[in-house]
Amino acid sequence: MAILYRLTVNNPNFGTVQNWPPQIIESSWHTNYISKLHLIADNVAIREVIFADVNAFETWVNSNRLTDSGLVSALNEWKSAHGITYSEEFYELPAYTPSIAGLFG
Repeated sequence: MAILYRLTVNNPNFGTVQNWPPQIIESSWHTNYISKLHLIADNVAIREVIFADVNAFETWVNSNRLTDSGLVSALNEWKSAHGITYSEEFYELPAYTPSIAGLFG
């Protein structure tokens, strides 16, 4: 079964405060993972990734988890100082065969 992962960043100070502390923005973790967030509103950014199965999802999470204690500490201080929240959601997606043609016929 496919897995949908969603990370949502809610930044009430968007425009004056970055979503992430400078230490994270300058890190390879940000470059490889977080920089792919999509802004959907002035203060909300979302990253969604669909994985073929649970194993692919778990492999990806284990490879991309933020483990650097200095970055984790900077992130916690940033969240507290600026009221920014980060939430993760996980969904199982059943296979689906549409009864109509897709966007391209």
